[in-house]
Amino acid sequence: MATETQGTIRPAANFDAMRNAEILWKAMKGFGTDEQAIVDVVVNPALKTMYGKDLIKDLKSELSGNMEELILALFMPSTYYDGWSLQNAMKGAGTQERVLIAILYYLAMCLEPSLLRGSTIL
Repeated sequence: MATETQGTIRPAANFDAMRNAEILWKAMKGFGTDEQAIVDVVVNPALKTMYGKDLIKDLKSELSGNMEELILALFMPSTYYDGWSLQNAMKGAGTQERVLIAILYYLAMCLEPSLLRGSTIL
């Protein structure tokens, strides 16, 4: 029996896409990046509407490392992010076994929790 899950991101009260897009534009404009502003405002379609720019592309060029991965992950459906994480965990020399185990264990729990009761994998 599959378990249905729901994400943790909820619509913000008094959401104003144009205002948020303006904040993001200023955070990425010029020298340096205001990472806190990007964290505070996560909006997708408005930036493209106002400025004709692709928010994801701009975020990739402005951020790096864990901050880039975190912010971009917020825009991905969870199944896509799981696949992306699995691919990156197996890419290159060595394998990040903890990532593989965590995702596969979670997926198994969603699909058939009774199979893993009492497991001490994690």
